[in-house]
Amino acid sequence: MNNPKYILSKQYPQKRVFVARPFNQVGRAICLQLAADGWVIGLSSTNEEQLQEMCHEIDMAGGTAIGCLGDISKVEQYEAVSNKFFRDAGGIDLLINNTGIDENSILGDFSIEAWITLIATHQMAVVFGCHFFLPYMIQKKMGYVINIACSADADSGAKAPYEMAKGAVLSISETIKTKFSESNIGITVALPIYFKTKVNQNSQSQQLIIDLDRPIEVWRILQAAGEQKFCIY
Repeated sequence: MNNPKYILSKQYPQKRVFVARPFNQVGRAICLQLAADGWVIGLSSTNEEQLQEMCHEIDMAGGTAIGCLGDISKVEQYEAVSNKFFRDAGGIDLLINNTGIDENSILGDFSIEAWITLIATHQMAVVFGCHFFLPYMIQKKMGYVINIACSADADSGAKAPYEMAKGAVLSISETIKTKFSESNIGITVALPIYFKTKVNQNSQSQQLIIDLDRPIEVWRILQAAGEQKFCIY
C-alpha cells in the first residue's frame, strides 16, 4: 500500500491515535487501515489475550500497537488507560470513539440495568475519551475526533434505547464542532444505518433481525475526516 494513503496521515505526521473499542468489525478495520499507514494505535480491553492478539495484528499490518488493559466505560479505568497511552505515545493526534453494544428491546421493556450499561458504553465512554484526550489537543491547538454514531431507520422503534444513546454522540460531536474549531480541533461523525458487525448479532434480546445490506466502508470515514467533513452517512 502506498504511504501515506490517508490525508490524516499527512496532516498528523506523528500519527498517534486511540481507538475506543477496536474489537468489532468496524474498529478492527479502522485499526488495520491506519496501521498500514504507519500509525501508533492505542487500544484497550479487559481481556488480555484478546488485547495481545489485536496488538499483534496491528504490528504485523505496519502499525505500532499500544495495548492498555482496562474498561473504558469506567472513568477510573479510562483515566489509567489514557495515562498509559500518553506515556507510551507521547501525545495524541486522533481520537476515534467507536462504541459498541446494541440492544433491540422495545422501549418499555428495557430494564434499568440495561439502560445503565448502554449509557455507560455509548455515551459516557465518549465523554470520558473527550475528557481525557481533548485537553492535550486544545493545548497543542491541533487534533481530530471521529465519532461513530447511528442513524434511525424504519424499525427504530425496536431500537429506541440504542438510537437514543447514539443520538447523544451526535450532540457531543456538534458541541466539539462549535466550541473547539478555534482550537483547530476537527470532528467527523459517521451516521450509518447499521454496520456489518457482531454487535448486532450479540444483542441481548434478539427481538429484531438486523438488516445488514447497507454496510459503510471504514475508509470513507477516514477519507471524510481528512477532508474535514462533519457528517458522513
